[in-house]
Amino acid sequence: YSHEGNMKLRKLVEETKGIYDKCSKRNKTDTVNRVVLAIKQQGRFLKESESGWEEVSDKAARKKVSHAFRDVGKKNNMNNKQPKGK
Repeated sequence: YSHEGNMKLRKLVEETKGIYDKCSKRNKTDTVNRVVLAIKQQGRFLKESESGWEEVSDKAARKKVSHAFRDVGKKNNMNNKQPKGK
């Protein structure tokens, strides 16, 4: 998770999360596609295989970005929860 590309992806997702949360399902798909395109202008989506690193399909990249949006949401929800007073 500490690779420069992963950090750029997380930063872009965090910056776009507010827009993503307000979107309809159709517009969320468009937002995910825009993030994939933005990342692909600077780099690639890779996965490790037996023969080394290989680029994943656009579908797999969209799935990774969608998952990143959910992870950011979970992280933010956990940070916003305050312990209940006794």
